[in-house]
Amino acid sequence: MHQIHKLIKVNKLGLFILLSAFTMVSCSNSNNQQADESQEVSIIEEATIDPQSAVISLDWAGVYKGVMPTEDGEGAEVVLELKYDLTYIAQYTFLSKPEGENILINEGPFTWNDDCNSISLQAEGKPTQYKVTENLLYRLDDDGKVVTGRMADVNVLQKEM
Repeated sequence: MHQIHKLIKVNKLGLFILLSAFTMVSCSNSNNQQADESQEVSIIEEATIDPQSAVISLDWAGVYKGVMPTEDGEGAEVVLELKYDLTYIAQYTFLSKPEGENILINEGPFTWNDDCNSISLQAEGKPTQYKVTENLLYRLDDDGKVVTGRMADVNVLQKEM
């Protein structure tokens, strides 16, 4: 009987040591995790983005529609969906082509340009750029500038509500 009490005391002591070691390791990992999180926050704070930029201040994700000019003059109906995961799907229905041969679908990633107010859709060939404003996308020219003049009004996509 005396040996059983001695064995129980040893097991209690072993259990106590084991729990103490576990607690110390857990606290150490918690402190490391907190240090990692604070390091991530400081990295994010260093990469400041203007709070007035489209990426921050606008609800830009969604479906945009419009008719854009094409080289043949007839135009194309455009349905462009921008997603929060920075991907897009664009469907172009060319008005001058026969049914069944008139639809082109592009999809892929898009990136925010340095100013965080315009985007570049990555596709085969050169990317298509748009300036993002409240419920509108303005197609940009090859120099990254908003199209002006008589073509300004037809280079706009309107967000569906």
